[in-house]
Amino acid sequence: MTPAPTELRHRVDLRTKIFFGVGEFATATKGYAMHAFLLFYYTQVLGLEGWLTGFALGIAIVFDAVNDPIVGSVSDNWRSSLGRRHPLMWISLVPMCITFYYLWIPPEGLGQYALFAWLTVFAVLARSFMTFFQIPHNALGAELSPDYSERSRIWGFAQLFGWLGGGSFGAFAYIVVFKKSEAFENGLLNPAAYPDLAMLGVLYIFIGITLSTAFTQRAARALPEIAAPKEGFSFRRLHREGKQALQNKNFRVLFFGILLGGAIGGIGGTLALHMQTYFWGLLPAQIIYFIAAGFTVNMLVFIGIQTIAARFEKKKLLIGLSIFAMVDSITVISARLMGWLPDNGDPLLLPIIVTTYALGTAAGAITHIVARSMIADVVDEQEVVTGERQEGMFYSALAFSGKAVSGVGAMTGGFVLSAIQFPSNVDATGVSADVVFRMGVFMGPILSALYLIPIGIYVLYHLDRVRHAEIQQVLHERRQARVEPASASLAAAGGD
Repeated sequence: MTPAPTELRHRVDLRTKIFFGVGEFATATKGYAMHAFLLFYYTQVLGLEGWLTGFALGIAIVFDAVNDPIVGSVSDNWRSSLGRRHPLMWISLVPMCITFYYLWIPPEGLGQYALFAWLTVFAVLARSFMTFFQIPHNALGAELSPDYSERSRIWGFAQLFGWLGGGSFGAFAYIVVFKKSEAFENGLLNPAAYPDLAMLGVLYIFIGITLSTAFTQRAARALPEIAAPKEGFSFRRLHREGKQALQNKNFRVLFFGILLGGAIGGIGGTLALHMQTYFWGLLPAQIIYFIAAGFTVNMLVFIGIQTIAARFEKKKLLIGLSIFAMVDSITVISARLMGWLPDNGDPLLLPIIVTTYALGTAAGAITHIVARSMIADVVDEQEVVTGERQEGMFYSALAFSGKAVSGVGAMTGGFVLSAIQFPSNVDATGVSADVVFRMGVFMGPILSALYLIPIGIYVLYHLDRVRHAEIQQVLHERRQARVEPASASLAAAGGD
């Protein structure tokens, strides 16, 4: 008897969820370092002009646009004793660690354009090698379970370990690496601290890639066999697969919504350190409270995601919480611009902005989990239509949108700093009130309002729990139809 759609459930064991999540140590560390510190380091510490820094990181995102779908296609069609995903994940390990390290260690005495070239080359290489891990790893997450709610739980583990990795990396950086010294009251301006930051990042990346790849291998071998590709890799096949993916309306909605949302969030995240240092007047010892708040709310989201995923439709969560995060961001910065908040240095200010940050982070954590889970659902829909599994191709789009967070964000952030005439190599007292005000106007009302664009795009998504159950039923019946003839042939051979 064929099970009803609601009976087609597959729970993933705790060990696999944990080590799948541990992979986020690598991606979150790379993302946090390049997202939070890279623009600040090259502009405020090394003195590279903002527009050159932004241009270098913009070049890197262009390379991502090419690399990501290539790696996604290769991952979908790879066949080996290690499976489809793991060979590429292992390949990424050593070159990723090397290129990430040297991204932070440019030779001394470089001029503006030589420093620009160094940043460009190593940003491109570091992003490219992380692609070899990130896209197969994300695709594996979609393969682990076909269940609508279980997928949100799997990505809940990824979100939790992403914050454990990225959050502890950031906390260690602020407390130890950028600690106050006689020469630098604000340790973020100390050039000697950044080689230590690079080594810390390499350690986290090595641990994340190694443990996740090694300890998810058994689960990958247990996945159902996928038919071998009809043709080897070629750019013609890549073009066909990309075009095929974009013909799926729900995929287009998620891709462009996540891409635009990621780019907007990337600008805010890249300039967050400038805002915390110059707009709010905070020191590293105070910024650590944001990391603590982020970890706390992500732990709460992890605990509650199972209930949330079972109770609410993913589309409603994505839209509703995106609106909440937008309003949260506009409110706190606008209140400061209007003079409604305590002055910098007032003991009441830090709790206020940390609380608003925590609320926005909670909304963002849930929407991030939900969006990744929705991509897995669309992969199932695509298989019904085309007969092909394209996790790698679809998650290459998600990875690209995530890289837009730091790539497009840093590029635009660099140009914004130049446009508002933000000076380099200065402490919090060296920036005029007019420049700080202009940065606040951009980061508050202007940037936050842009989130209305991806929110409007998400309205067009149409794949709910009932429709997904129907899709799973169709896929189950197709797989049963493939298995039964094979079993009959084996039985006949045994009888002979």
